[in-house]
Amino acid sequence: MASARAALDGRDTVPGTPGPPRLLTWDGTAVADVSPAMLAAHTDAVARAREAGAEVAPLEVDLPAATADQRTIMDAEAAVTVPNLPGLGANLAALLAEGHAIPAPELDAARARSAGTRTAVLAALEHADAVLAPGALGVAPRGLESTGDPVLSRPFHVLGLPALAVPGARDADGLPLGLQLLGHPDREDALLAAGRWLESLM
Repeated sequence: MASARAALDGRDTVPGTPGPPRLLTWDGTAVADVSPAMLAAHTDAVARAREAGAEVAPLEVDLPAATADQRTIMDAEAAVTVPNLPGLGANLAALLAEGHAIPAPELDAARARSAGTRTAVLAALEHADAVLAPGALGVAPRGLESTGDPVLSRPFHVLGLPALAVPGARDADGLPLGLQLLGHPDREDALLAAGRWLESLM
């Protein structure tokens, strides 16, 4: 994947840390009610990584504000870029209405806070290859009405971090529980290497 990306955008590949990666961990409980099964999968992955030789430490950056700021920024920007046409789904129409109601000072404050959080997370990633986090609150919901709550992706979207899913974990019924790795935007190859390494342990 790294070679394909380099062919498309011309960037040189930058190898990750030789051997086990340096990982930061974040379990998402500060921003949402993560299911016991997902928390167990995350804890198990952290333990496997540590036992296999990875350097593991918690991500000591406060992410609840970034999670809320992502929704504010997304709604406000959608309101000025998506036309409110007849036939829009109820959820999208509600999002656009919420976005139109956001005052400009509130949007500016959300952007400023998220920029500060991004600086802090990137500083932490100068000493790590990736952040290991739950990819969702739990297993995918039954049916086709929803893909689930994206709350655990929100902070990393607004921070502009590259992300990849790590498969392998399952709940007691055999349903998949996706974990995610987030990396530094200038060191995607280290993120890919960490993902390949962690997947081999799952």
